[in-house]
Amino acid sequence: MGYSRNPTPARRARIAASGSAALLGLAVAACSSVADAPQSESTSAVSAGSANTGGFKLVAFGGTGKCLDVAGGAGEFDNARTVQMWSCVGSPNQRFIYVDGEVRGLGGKCLDAVGGDNGARIQLYDCWGGTNQKWAWDGGRLRNGGGRCLDVAGGDGQYTDGARVQLYDCNSAGNQSFDAQRVSDVPASRPIFANPVYGGDFADPFVLSWGGSYYAFATNAGPTNVPRITSTDLVHWSGVGDAMPTLPSWVQGGLTWAPSVWARGNGTFVMYFTARPKNLNLQCIGRAVANAPAGPYYDSTGGPLICQTDRGGSIDASPFVDASGAPYITWKNDGNCCNLPVSIWAQKLSADGLSLVGNASALISRDQSWENPLIEGPSMIYQRGKYTLLYSANWWESSDYGVGYATCDSPLGPCRKPQNGPVMRKADAVAGPGGQEFFRDRNGGLWIAYHAWTYPKTSYTSGGARSLRIDPVAFDGNTPVVVGPTASVQ
Repeated sequence: MGYSRNPTPARRARIAASGSAALLGLAVAACSSVADAPQSESTSAVSAGSANTGGFKLVAFGGTGKCLDVAGGAGEFDNARTVQMWSCVGSPNQRFIYVDGEVRGLGGKCLDAVGGDNGARIQLYDCWGGTNQKWAWDGGRLRNGGGRCLDVAGGDGQYTDGARVQLYDCNSAGNQSFDAQRVSDVPASRPIFANPVYGGDFADPFVLSWGGSYYAFATNAGPTNVPRITSTDLVHWSGVGDAMPTLPSWVQGGLTWAPSVWARGNGTFVMYFTARPKNLNLQCIGRAVANAPAGPYYDSTGGPLICQTDRGGSIDASPFVDASGAPYITWKNDGNCCNLPVSIWAQKLSADGLSLVGNASALISRDQSWENPLIEGPSMIYQRGKYTLLYSANWWESSDYGVGYATCDSPLGPCRKPQNGPVMRKADAVAGPGGQEFFRDRNGGLWIAYHAWTYPKTSYTSGGARSLRIDPVAFDGNTPVVVGPTASVQ
């Protein structure tokens, strides 16, 4: 969740405040019809049901060009944060999700009335299921469980920046009228889950959906070269094993990092992994092949795929496909090891994913203060006519590690960072979220898998572990909206 209020490109479908009683899982007089939706966007995402059966939707609330806003800037989701009106700029502190009758900010806190009387202040607070945190649509108004409505203080038309939001007797005034605005690409259905979904150490995770099951891979832990776990529902993970029980002949043991897998069209799979060659004191990127998603993966090539020895080595490979289905790979040169400049890179792969084609392109470098001292862990996806690059930054063994993003015109750039700050950062006890990878569930819903420490244990020396976590991803125009990091039941 970023720091800036600067406007970001947004293309939202406005939902009329009338019609069916089903939208967003609300019980009464909910919005249902979609107007002005771009032709490329499906309106089927606006559907009936609770958060667990299709009603998980990101919404913004507006009135005369102002949006419901969590005071303090994007990413500020502490308890007792005041909710106000502010110019609509598309930042994460103006986005909410509806879950089982509760309106939640992206930090996982709930829209909360401080008491039930007229004038009661509206804030964000830990979700606990009380009446003062229950909301339903009522003729374009948001009615609280206590019977009063969400109200902009000051009377009809008072929508100045910083205008206070309160509870008040429900009436027909314009200052109680709100619209829901859809942010597309949210998973249409999802399991009930609570992070971490796997509590053991599982750093730099990658999740592959295949054949009705999910396969997760991680950086080496103990004697296991590439830890692998499996799930049928993204919630219950088991079967810890080694996806690469035999290391390639060119690899030293104990330093296999950040595995990722590309499912080839012929039913075979390529794993990209970081490892240390026996003849170098640098990390490089290798590839291995398996006939099943769980492995075992074998590399008989005799050497790495990518190794920028003049740039400190190469780490954190992540494959993706472009709009035509052609495979590419992103990675980072490991200049941090040797006081050298660092960039995120991309290059086209051969059709079988085992060799490189053409030249590598530098996509982004470290140029924002929050990113110090490093950037790493790229993951790219083609979405809505653009390529979106997520990356991790800051120090990995700290609370301040987080996730940034850039938009790219092609798989090889150029890329731009639209905001000065992360799209996902620490929240409550979730410390240092990063090592993220996009993945899709079996229904096509978009998620990220990532790791995080549990505060205050933000290092291995303090007894911490980087556990596996997942959260949905939406897109507001070309801006990724990460619904997390979360720790409560979702």
